[in-house]
Amino acid sequence: MIYHKDDLKKSNLKMTEDAAAVAQGQADGQCGVDRNSTDVKDAVAVMGKLNPDAVICNAAVKPLGEFVRQMRKAGATSQFLSVSFVGSPIVKELGSEASGLIMAASVPLPTKVRIPVVAEYQKALANVDSKAEYSFSGLEGFNHRESAGGRAQAHRQGF
Repeated sequence: MIYHKDDLKKSNLKMTEDAAAVAQGQADGQCGVDRNSTDVKDAVAVMGKLNPDAVICNAAVKPLGEFVRQMRKAGATSQFLSVSFVGSPIVKELGSEASGLIMAASVPLPTKVRIPVVAEYQKALANVDSKAEYSFSGLEGFNHRESAGGRAQAHRQGF
């Protein structure tokens, strides 16, 4: 697993270790990366020696993109797993090299306008900025806000 060095509580590391323990597993190795840096040589060295089937990547776009590139350049066949907060930007960063990167997402594709919440998100975004790009993180934030607002409204109405 790779994670941000500046996460003083190591919350992503702990969350991942806890989830693995529930599944009776564990991470074989870990390495911190700097949040906005492309200096990932230590992480590549650690993970390269382990040659894992999969690497859980809790890292921002810059270090994640460079990590994937360098691991693949070194011949690694690992599967790279990330969370949706890197979403569309990591696909742009890696281009065709994004193929095979798995991202967990809690919302549908932000371009699937036939899904009501996506249509609402796109409409709201267009009302604010007609040139804004759709993204997973934008849709997640919109969905969270709408859900919280809906719950508050339902509570006020006695539901």
